[in-house]
Amino acid sequence: MHLSFRQIVHTLFPLERSEIKNFLVLSYCILSMTFIYNFLRPLKSTLVIAMSTSGAEAIPFLKVWGILPAAFC
Repeated sequence: MHLSFRQIVHTLFPLERSEIKNFLVLSYCILSMTFIYNFLRPLKSTLVIAMSTSGAEAIPFLKVWGILPAAFC
């Protein structure tokens, strides 16, 4: 059985023509958030430890009073 490219795409992504714009915008948002999260996560600890005014003891404080409120916002 020979499937055309259009049939394969419609099977994998069952979108109506009016939904394509929303799908692309939401996909862009998810990809952007994933990229930013994975880029900044390793930098967080490095930047906090490298600061001259604080050390590794500041990481738990920042997780409770910085990351937790930001997650709720």
